[in-house]
Amino acid sequence: MTDDHAAFLRAIVENPRDLLVRLVYADFLEETGDPNHVARAHLIRAQVALDDPATDPDEYDGLKAFEGRLLDLFREDWDRELPLWLAEEGEPAYRRGFVEHVSLRFHRFTAMAAAVFAAVPLRSLHLRNPVALGTDPLGLFGLFDRVPGLAAVDTLKLGPSLSYFADFGPPDAGHEPPLLFEQLMTCRTLTGLRTLDVSTNPVTDAWLIAFVSALPAAAFVGTLEVLNFTDCVHITNAGGNTLATARSLHALRRLVLKDVPLNAATRSMLRRTFGDRVSF
Repeated sequence: MTDDHAAFLRAIVENPRDLLVRLVYADFLEETGDPNHVARAHLIRAQVALDDPATDPDEYDGLKAFEGRLLDLFREDWDRELPLWLAEEGEPAYRRGFVEHVSLRFHRFTAMAAAVFAAVPLRSLHLRNPVALGTDPLGLFGLFDRVPGLAAVDTLKLGPSLSYFADFGPPDAGHEPPLLFEQLMTCRTLTGLRTLDVSTNPVTDAWLIAFVSALPAAAFVGTLEVLNFTDCVHITNAGGNTLATARSLHALRRLVLKDVPLNAATRSMLRRTFGDRVSF
């Protein structure tokens, strides 16, 4: 890799939200004439356009098909530029020309978090199998705050995990929230989080009570736009009513409760709080 390539890639990784540097890099790649580089330049421009709400809807399908052809032909080459363990384990997904999404088991992420953020301009993170650690045998306290790259993450998916969600005890019985929950709700680096996805998890009413109670002090309370509880079938009407009291979700645009067994009265309460921003 030349110094110019390395400088561009470093700038992109360090500034994941800066689209201008990606487009300038696309021009640089195209000027090399290398087929792989030219294809990457086309991918950057196509995916940036696909992500732009101002893109003409009549052009979208053509861009999507073009994106698919590029990934079919060149993805194996581009994946080889990633650390081997990340390409094999991380389920990397390309957006705006680069890997912006990875999916890793929680313990793998804790071990490799710094390497992940050094390798790709990460904006979407799926932590598989998070655990409900009641103690701190791995020295995880403050983990999220030790990973400054998390400030660029706008989408976080957790689970599925039985222990992280279902092991919450009733707060009135003196149970303390698990360590990872505390990490999420007290982390000061998750300042750009827009989507929190806990779908298909055994989310309990006790988890929701703790979540709503901790929300006002969370770093992402002013940025969270999507909260997804799809297929969280253990949420009862009590949990739904608790969500209806979450007045601190000022930026929320979508509260998704699809396939959650709530009765008409609870749905009505949620409608009064969130209006058409809630969907069932």
